[in-house]
Amino acid sequence: MGSQRDALIGHFLKTGIRQASVTVLNLISTIFIAKLLGPENMGFLATLMVSTGLIATVFSFGFSSGLVYYLPQGGVDVRHATDVTHVISFGTLILVIFCGFFFYLSDFVSEPLLAGFLALQIFFICCRTNYTGLLLGLRRYNEMNLISLIGAVLKSLLVISFYLSGVTISVSLALFVYLCDDFICLMLIFFRHLPRRIPSFQEGRDVVLKCVAYGWQVHFSNFVLSLLYRADIYLLQAFSGLGQAGIYNFALQVSEKSWLPSQAMSTIMLPEFVAEKSRVHIEEGLRKILWLSAIGTTVLASIAPLGIYILVNFVGKGFWESVEVSFWLIPGMVAMGVGRIYMNFLASQGRPLANIKIILFSLFVNVVLDLFLIPRYGAVGAAIGSSLAYCCFWMLSRRKASRFLAESQL
Repeated sequence: MGSQRDALIGHFLKTGIRQASVTVLNLISTIFIAKLLGPENMGFLATLMVSTGLIATVFSFGFSSGLVYYLPQGGVDVRHATDVTHVISFGTLILVIFCGFFFYLSDFVSEPLLAGFLALQIFFICCRTNYTGLLLGLRRYNEMNLISLIGAVLKSLLVISFYLSGVTISVSLALFVYLCDDFICLMLIFFRHLPRRIPSFQEGRDVVLKCVAYGWQVHFSNFVLSLLYRADIYLLQAFSGLGQAGIYNFALQVSEKSWLPSQAMSTIMLPEFVAEKSRVHIEEGLRKILWLSAIGTTVLASIAPLGIYILVNFVGKGFWESVEVSFWLIPGMVAMGVGRIYMNFLASQGRPLANIKIILFSLFVNVVLDLFLIPRYGAVGAAIGSSLAYCCFWMLSRRKASRFLAESQL
């Protein structure tokens, strides 16, 4: 057991280092893109990316979450799961044509090129979600870490090269940079796990039905969680304009880097807790993870305003209000960072429906507060509403997890 615990700690450290590196690289990309686009275009880009992320989440149907849950415990055949993942991922190419026409014909965007980029991003997100679920289910953390790092390096180099060359980038070009990141990661995974054959209908049906039967619950909770994270962007655009949405998005993207400790641990925690049979070891691991996440997230969230203050002098005074926004986000960032640990714990124990109820209530609180605060205080109001809703999410998640642990000991 000691060797297993040492191996788990090693996975946490490696994943933490990888996510720290990717976080720094993504932050660099965000800074330079904000500098090149300005508040209004940054707000427009944020709205587009939130929309594509939500649509991709809808179309994933929770298949990847089922892989993470069943592969570690041997619930599905590895070979069948790998082949089915390829078929499902590239089958979503149909979405590219449909979504591209939808974006353009619905006047969501006016440029055909931008509509095509948005459709491609949905396809890439769907594929990357499925392949990440496969790697996590197989517990190939090092491979996943390296691939994500390579994509982040490429994205940062592209953005910095645009800045140094003096190119005036558009929203379409900024979106293209994100597409390059996703494309490289997908190609690396695909050629590393080339499909051996097309699975039979029976094989594919068995894997899909089993994974989706569990995964749709995690999938739906992730979808609602995405709304909880990003509903403010839409409401700010509606009530305060793209400029305020861009200011809030910049503060949010920097402040969210404080979730690094909880993200690193949650990534490993779910498949490892699924595979672990000892309740004592699970509870011991959960306590340590909660303490480490709380300390790490609090430290990072507390220094986020200082980081934004320094960055604003580079990206432009138009983002100055982001400093105040980040102060109001501190308690929410800490609460959500710890709450995500409880959420992943409940999912690993086969209780994703409990997460859905908690997130739906927190989303309701967030929207009600935003409708009251955003028209009066703009981006600052959105930060206050989010922090209160995130604290609500943390309290409810902690209460549910504590109840589950108490009942399991009876």
